[in-house]
Amino acid sequence: MAALNFPSNPVIGSTYTANNGLTYVFDGIKWVGSAVISVNTVSNALINNGYVTQVTQDGGLQLPNYTLPATTGTLGQVLQWTYINGSYTLIWADVRSQNAARQGSTGSFLISSTGSWVASINNDSSFTIPGALRMGDSTLQVTAYPGPPRTLTNTLSILTATQATNTLSGAFVVQGGIGVGGNGWFGGTLNASSISIIQLTTGTQNIVSIVGGADRLNIQVSTSTGKNSIISLNNTGSAYAALTVAASTITFATQSTLTNVVINNLGNVNIAATTTATSSLVAALTVAGGVGIGGSTYVGGAVFANTTSYIANAQIITSATLVAFGVTRITAGTDTAISTSTGAVTFWNTSTLQSITNRGATTTNAISITSTASSTSTTTGALIVTGGVGIGGTVYIGDQNAGTVNAISYGNTLLSTINTSLSSVGQITVDTFSTSTYRSAKYFCQITSGTTSIHITELSIFHANNQAYISEYGINTNNGVLGSYDASISNGNVNLLFTPNVSVTIVIKMARTAILL
Repeated sequence: MAALNFPSNPVIGSTYTANNGLTYVFDGIKWVGSAVISVNTVSNALINNGYVTQVTQDGGLQLPNYTLPATTGTLGQVLQWTYINGSYTLIWADVRSQNAARQGSTGSFLISSTGSWVASINNDSSFTIPGALRMGDSTLQVTAYPGPPRTLTNTLSILTATQATNTLSGAFVVQGGIGVGGNGWFGGTLNASSISIIQLTTGTQNIVSIVGGADRLNIQVSTSTGKNSIISLNNTGSAYAALTVAASTITFATQSTLTNVVINNLGNVNIAATTTATSSLVAALTVAGGVGIGGSTYVGGAVFANTTSYIANAQIITSATLVAFGVTRITAGTDTAISTSTGAVTFWNTSTLQSITNRGATTTNAISITSTASSTSTTTGALIVTGGVGIGGTVYIGDQNAGTVNAISYGNTLLSTINTSLSSVGQITVDTFSTSTYRSAKYFCQITSGTTSIHITELSIFHANNQAYISEYGINTNNGVLGSYDASISNGNVNLLFTPNVSVTIVIKMARTAILL
């Protein structure tokens, strides 16, 4: 006969066509042959309650649930699964023991070869296949088997109470890994070199739940919000997140959110408790040892210290530590005041210019007065001196910029200076003074063009009956007269006019003495 050579590692629905023309389909447990072409007479078939066992027309043996191929086995041989060239094949083989089949001591029917089981049908309807499943001495041993995985559809109970002390001991020993599709319960201690919990679905999942009496602790993972937390349910039924990690922020909490401790992604720590500190043991934050702070510290309440305190290595002086320095009281000195009316000791400076000069009226330092107040009388201005002024050095008033007018008033006279420049031909007004304030003025004038042409002169001007009178004298030049002067009255002012004789840039500087009406 031609031996069957079924494919190894079949899946449900795999097909195999034998040399005898029969097609077999794998149903997940066994190979099922095609239907019998015809059913013959009772002489070559057994019929019971509609099920037929017969020899087919091509020599195969047809059973109700199994199809065996045509064979040419000899007397004394038995059908046997044999591992040939990487797969198991059903063939006829010689029996290697006196009893190819016998009744077991426990009521099992055994199919065996010399010294080993080929297969057994047990009296509890279970089936044992050597190399895949073996039962003996209350131990169930499952080993690797070429071909499809074996599936146990009923409950497997192992009643042996042997405790596990390592990976090779216990009532149930598995050399490889274990895949569990449902819940798992352990009545004893779970020991593992590592535990990896993988969330198989999205949304909030209570991956690990630790239950002890009425208290429960869940480790919760939520992929939809990126929020991981440890949820605690106490025996009163109140649930709160004892530990939450969200967006790199860690929150430790109790049953009240008022006592949360939050560590954000910058490493900042926030304590929500508002407990008032009454001692080193009662506060929102207590530290048994010392505290080192590398930056600024802001305290919204009072600071209490039981020992001497220091700032920048200098001892802080308090009313309690003053006695240690021999201080029995604090009094105010000159230009200093002390007040304790508000419950605090306040020091402030009461000095004035008078009190300062009472202690000394001379200084070797420069005195700068930055006020910009203008002076219009002896009692106005940035500096007012009631008495006389003694000056041992040079006095500078104003500056020498073009167009600047600076003056000194003394008695009935005003002494002032005028600076201006021009670079084009045409009459200009060099100076003016009020007809209602001054009667007359005298000018000493200097006109220069570079360093080569110099023209100096003196002018006297007065006004009467709305008429201006001017007289020029003392003219002195080295390259000729550079211009001429005139006077006029307009809008209540006397105007000093100048007309240049040259078109080059010239500079005019004057010293004016004006006399009041």
